[in-house]
Amino acid sequence: MPGDYGPYSRAMSESDREALRAAYRAEAPRLRENRAAVRQGFRELQDALRADPYDHARVVAVVEAQQTRVQDHAALMRGLMLDRVAAMSPEERAAFADRLERVVRRGPPRERDRDREGQGARP
Repeated sequence: MPGDYGPYSRAMSESDREALRAAYRAEAPRLRENRAAVRQGFRELQDALRADPYDHARVVAVVEAQQTRVQDHAALMRGLMLDRVAAMSPEERAAFADRLERVVRRGPPRERDRDREGQGARP
């Protein structure tokens, strides 16, 4: 699902997941820019890996830039999820904690669980 934040989003109520998806969609322009930069970074990395002479410092710089983009995306997702939690009532947070406990105990969803949840199989 767009806006998926692993076990946290799986443990949210359907209405909270929908709110998280809406918040994620609101960030779509920023996320598109980030994805475009990631794609460009892979092209730069491929060029740097093929370069002769090989420039290790260039490869390091490209990989570090990629890592920064990944961290930016994770920070955005974390912020959206925490905003959602902050909007919950004490009862909703307690129910979320109970669901999170179950989700963590069960572990990651298996293929059949994703199919049942309408998420489809992952490649």
